[in-house]
Amino acid sequence: MSARFWAVLFYRTSVIFLTCIGSLAQSSSGRPAPRTSDTIFYLHFFRRVDRWHQGATTPGYQQKADVEALHQLSDTVHLKTAEEEALQSIAADCLSKEVVSRARVSAIESKNRIPFPEKARKQIVAVHEQERQMILDHIRQLENLLGPDRFQTLETYAQRLMRPQSAVTADSAPPVPDDILYEFFFGYVHTVQRAADRGAAAGVKNAEALHHIKNAAHLTPAEEVALKSITADFEGQFGAIQSKLHTLGEENRNNVPWPDAVREQVMALRQQQHQVTMDHIQQLQKAFGANRFQMLDDYVRRTILPTVRATPIPGGQ
Repeated sequence: MSARFWAVLFYRTSVIFLTCIGSLAQSSSGRPAPRTSDTIFYLHFFRRVDRWHQGATTPGYQQKADVEALHQLSDTVHLKTAEEEALQSIAADCLSKEVVSRARVSAIESKNRIPFPEKARKQIVAVHEQERQMILDHIRQLENLLGPDRFQTLETYAQRLMRPQSAVTADSAPPVPDDILYEFFFGYVHTVQRAADRGAAAGVKNAEALHHIKNAAHLTPAEEVALKSITADFEGQFGAIQSKLHTLGEENRNNVPWPDAVREQVMALRQQQHQVTMDHIQQLQKAFGANRFQMLDDYVRRTILPTVRATPIPGGQ
């Protein structure tokens, strides 16, 4: 199986484990520590804040929508100028450390053959725990900056802002942005297909494995072909950008906090990844049509959303 599959697998395993132990922790204010799924949500909220800041302040490239988004955020939460700057600083620091963490995982993966040995697996889980704790620390910095009431206002605003339009959730877990959900889905499709192809190449003829997603999502043969083609194109484009992020992370591993120039490069690449994902979602919508895409989207949310949220399950480790 691909390195991407094992990375996602170990990430999920570590998140499931850490969700269980994380529920025992308390923040300094007495408020329960955020769930592990909250760390995923806040990481992407920090990315959005940083993207707004870049779009609103880059000379010659100011984006009206980003300026308005920052103003709306400030007005909703009643931020003072110093608090706006502190929020942007918290977001930027979290993101710079997150990329370094991802680079560390990539370095471990590159030094070990698949399937990873126990030592490498434990190293990956340890890095994810450190990353989770780092994000929690930045969430607490934000809560300390705003106080309990305004922090709750910010959290409510952020959840409403980032809720996918087509998502309907039955619980109170923070919403998962569409680009994150489909990034996982494309990775899942890629991994399942590669495993089936390798089996077929080795002489293992298994029609169920070769057409697993087609059967599970009730796709037509033409839709299956379109999904595989769009996924392959996504993997190529997204992976090329990820390689650039890996290189930047390795080059600046001991240079945290990063200089503005490096941080801007990272955020530009993150924005490219976001756009690549959204473009390929649109390709799916066009290939499937509105009604059939809704059926596929229902399958994605039923199958992939629990993985992204990493809901604790018995024996999850």
